[in-house]
Amino acid sequence: SGRVSACYDRFKVGGVVKVKTSIGADGSVKDASAQGSFAGTPTGDCVEKAVKRVKFPKTQNSRTITYPFSLG
Repeated sequence: SGRVSACYDRFKVGGVVKVKTSIGADGSVKDASAQGSFAGTPTGDCVEKAVKRVKFPKTQNSRTITYPFSLG
């Protein structure tokens, strides 16, 4: 959450960034991509990088989630 907040501090673009995240069974983020109006923007890219550094609990299966991050 702190890393995502830093993206707002850096670029000063508020809104909700929905990030589609693929999580491996080992808990590592395999891919993260900003969706909608933040896709391909500096703020969206920053949030993607922040999410890719997150470690989730291990599970038996890989999974994909879309999570909304509120900026501003």
